[in-house]
Amino acid sequence: MYRFGDMPEVMKDIYHNNIRHMPFIAQMALATIAAFGMPILLPVLIFFACFALPLRIFNKLLSGSYKGTQRLDGKTVLITGPESGIGFEVAVNLARRGARLILACYKASDARATEAKIRELSGNDKIVSKNFDQSDMRSVRQLADELNREEEKIDILINNAGIQAWEQVVSTTDDGLEYQMAVNYFGAFLLTNLIIDLLKRAAPSRIINYGSVVHWRARELDIDNLNFQKGGAGYFKIYGTSKLCVMLFTRELARRLQGTGVVANVLHPGLTDTPTYDRPQPFWFRVVNWLPRKLLFKTPEEGAQTTIYLAVAPEAEHMSGQYFTDCSPASSSKLSQDPAMAKRLWDKSAELVGLRDNERKI
Repeated sequence: MYRFGDMPEVMKDIYHNNIRHMPFIAQMALATIAAFGMPILLPVLIFFACFALPLRIFNKLLSGSYKGTQRLDGKTVLITGPESGIGFEVAVNLARRGARLILACYKASDARATEAKIRELSGNDKIVSKNFDQSDMRSVRQLADELNREEEKIDILINNAGIQAWEQVVSTTDDGLEYQMAVNYFGAFLLTNLIIDLLKRAAPSRIINYGSVVHWRARELDIDNLNFQKGGAGYFKIYGTSKLCVMLFTRELARRLQGTGVVANVLHPGLTDTPTYDRPQPFWFRVVNWLPRKLLFKTPEEGAQTTIYLAVAPEAEHMSGQYFTDCSPASSSKLSQDPAMAKRLWDKSAELVGLRDNERKI
């Protein structure tokens, strides 16, 4: 009898020599046939018909969706990380509503391609792109300088750029920041602080940040170890901590912006099948991970709905400091609501990103 433990070795030669360039579902099917023979396909098909498809339909029905038709003509929207996944779907949707978009993309080549594709899909020519690396605080400052020189106002800031790294080691940027923390949290913190005057000029305006349900796993926060220089952290702990920091940042941001007409909220888009999961992984992990992605995860368009709601819905203009999922307020961890911790994190973050006294306008 064939044992599952032998499966990776059987698949390895097939995968590397024959089917590595096929779509992944074809890779799975052919590798499974090679390992188990044709008879395995019948129970797989029965499983999909009886369980998998109904589960996908049920999951789709539970996902929140925003049906509002509000226009954004005359509004300027800055969105980071719009090249693919949720960010791309949000950008297309807001462009179709008439917004003027500023796309802050990681690579210049991706920026041009993304801009052209969104123009084509939306029929909106009011789109510009910028080159921007959120892990590099110098790049964040360069983008902020450009925006402050060129723009009169920004009506909606969507801090979408983020990463879920699979590496098990702590990686440090040239700024001395842990890489995943820099991309998911510190970059958004610095950018928001540096362009806040543009948002205040546009009031009523909105700031939308990306948290995650994974913030619940961060049961403590060591303010003096935000970059994990003391060690003892895997990628999932770092990711959860980065999202907890976004949650705390948003709440403190909302508190500091009271009375300015600028609101700030944070969301969990839901488990979404985005290119984040296409980063290099062992083939066996891709096999195990594929079925949950296709059955339980949202599509990028579904994952974009809460962001669209917070950017467009009239009632969202009057809500601030809240956590949302599926277009509705949601509960968050007790730690994420700690006002004293939020203030301590703000002060430490300002120090770590080098926020100068004359830049502290929030």
